[in-house]
Amino acid sequence: MARAPHEAPRKGRRLTGWQWVLEHPALLQYDDRLTFARGADADAVFRACGLDPARAEMRTLEECVGPSGETRDAPPCVRVAADDEWTAFLEINLVDVPLRQPGAVLSRDGEAAVFEYRWMGPHEVTYFRRGEFTFSYSPGESYDTRAGREPERFDPELRAAGLFPPPLSGDPLAEFVGTLATLSRALGFTLTPEVARGALPTARYG
Repeated sequence: MARAPHEAPRKGRRLTGWQWVLEHPALLQYDDRLTFARGADADAVFRACGLDPARAEMRTLEECVGPSGETRDAPPCVRVAADDEWTAFLEINLVDVPLRQPGAVLSRDGEAAVFEYRWMGPHEVTYFRRGEFTFSYSPGESYDTRAGREPERFDPELRAAGLFPPPLSGDPLAEFVGTLATLSRALGFTLTPEVARGALPTARYG
């Protein structure tokens, strides 16, 4: 079955500041995952992903995905934007990559928030603390998908943002990005489009 074109944000969506992750050249558009890990450095991220940090090269997002700007055309890879407190990393085109959850590994001495975009859905948000599966949620579903050791962990923030309880707008992308924005405020992580799309240490699978 042919892949549907990447759906750009529609007029009227309330995406609260993080809509750029879906705008061309988008970070999340096929089967891609954006993780924020507290206290992790780039080498630790690559090792958690099963990659050799010594193989990383500085590459822009455009150099990774090519002229189409489509992550589905990119070789599977990991891009890391290290920071003093929260390190962000983007895993591109995970369709044929062995299943692993580096966020869980990197949270053993801290915490990690994971935002997984699946073009066939459902999208998923997961939070790990001290290596434990603490919370998950699938924004845009018509029923309560919360799970984990503390499924109510972000209830006050999600309710205040109008993102819980379901069913909501029937717009999974808006709810996914809204959840990303809500957790960024609750946990204190951030990322700019200039950093995310610029030259970052990047390692390919295979």
